[in-house]
Amino acid sequence: MRLSTKRALDFWVGRPVLSVLQAAAWMLGGVLRRDHRVPPVRTILVAKFQGLGSLIIAKPAIAALRRQHPQARIIFWGTPAMVPLAREFPEFDEVLTLDDRSLVGAALSVLGALGRLWRARIDWAFDLEAYSRLSSVLVTLTMARNRSGFALEQLRARRVHTHLVYFNRYSHIGEAYTRLFGLLLPPGATIDVNDFGGWRFALDPVPSLPPRYFVVNIHAGDLALERRWPRESFARLIEALLARVPDAAVVLIGHGAREVAYTAPLATSPRILDVSGTLSLVETVRALANAELVVTNDTAPLHMALSTRARIVGLFGPTRAETYLTPGRAGVAGAQVHLYCSPCVHHWEPPPCNGDNQCMKRLTPSFVFARCCALLGLEPPRPGEVADGGDDPGASTYYPGLVYRPEMRHGHW
Repeated sequence: MRLSTKRALDFWVGRPVLSVLQAAAWMLGGVLRRDHRVPPVRTILVAKFQGLGSLIIAKPAIAALRRQHPQARIIFWGTPAMVPLAREFPEFDEVLTLDDRSLVGAALSVLGALGRLWRARIDWAFDLEAYSRLSSVLVTLTMARNRSGFALEQLRARRVHTHLVYFNRYSHIGEAYTRLFGLLLPPGATIDVNDFGGWRFALDPVPSLPPRYFVVNIHAGDLALERRWPRESFARLIEALLARVPDAAVVLIGHGAREVAYTAPLATSPRILDVSGTLSLVETVRALANAELVVTNDTAPLHMALSTRARIVGLFGPTRAETYLTPGRAGVAGAQVHLYCSPCVHHWEPPPCNGDNQCMKRLTPSFVFARCCALLGLEPPRPGEVADGGDDPGASTYYPGLVYRPEMRHGHW
C-alpha cells in the first residue's frame, strides 16, 4: 500500500476503532479486575511498523530490556520493511510480519499474528509508534496484560493502553524509548543511549568497496522527502572532498528504484562508486561502519551509522539535529540552518513549504564541508574552495511559516 493510503486508513479507520476499543477495555477492566502486576515477565512484544531509523534509535533500550529479562521471550512484530532489520537484533527471539502490501494481505497476516500472540499470552506489549492510531489498535487486540505506548495531545484515544509515556519531541528521541522500556527496569535504572549492543552479523568491511572511502547518502525516505539536501549541493561537496583527499573514494548508497535513479547522475568520476540499490541491509551497515566519514540526510542510514563508530555529518532541516543525533556520541556533527518553520515534520502535514524545503536548500556545501574537515582533522576550507551556487533563496515564493493564503487550496499552492 502507498504511504498516503496507510495514513488515510490510520485517520479514518484508526480513530473510530480506537474509540470502540477504549470503551470495551474500560468495561472489561471493570468486570474482570485484571491484575497488571506480572512478575516474572515471561513474554514481551515489541511492535514497530514504520521507520527503520526509529527502531535503531530504540535499540539501546531494547538491549537493556533483554539484559534485565534474560529469560523472557521477546517477540517483534513489524512490516516487511522492518523485518530484515529486526532479524539482525540478537534481542528478538521471534519476528512476526504484518504484510502491508495490500489490504487483503494485511488482514490475513494480522489474523495469523494475533493467533500466535494470543497463544503466547503476552505479559507486556510495547507500541513504538508515536503517531499511529492503528498500531494502538493492533497492540490492544493482542490481549497483552500490559500495553504501553506514547502519549501525544492529538492521540488521546491511546488511553486504550494500560501505560502511556509522554513523548517529548524536543528531547533526544532515544530518551523517549528509555522512558518507555524503563517501565520494565528497576526503579532508578539508567540506559546508555550510546550502547547499541551487538548485531547478529559482524561489522567486517565489504570486500567490493575501496580501502579508503567516504559514504554519501542522499536518500531521504518516503516519509518526508523534504529532508533531502539538493543533489547539486551533494555534487559540490563530493568534488571538494575528493580534491582535498586525493587517495579516497566516495561511495554512494540509496534504496529503492526512485532513489537509485536520483543518485545516478552523481557518479561522474571513477573515484565515485555508486552502489545504491545493490547493497543488502547488512552490507549497508558494514559499509557505514568502515567508512572514514558518512554524510547523510536524516533517515535510516544516519541512525545505522550512529550505531557504529563511524564519523558522521548529519544534514537537518525539517527535523532537529538535537532530536536525532545521539548526545555524547563522539565523531558526530550536525549541519542545520534554522528557519522559523523548522521543525515541521511530525508537527504539520502537509509541510508548510509544500516541498520548497528552504531549510535544506539554504544549507550550503561550504558549511557542510567545514563540518567534514573538522571531523577528518583537515585544515578548514579556504575562501572559495567550495562553490556554493544553488538556488537564490530570494527566488522562492515561500514565506516561512505561512500555511494558508487565498490562492492555496487543500494545502497546495
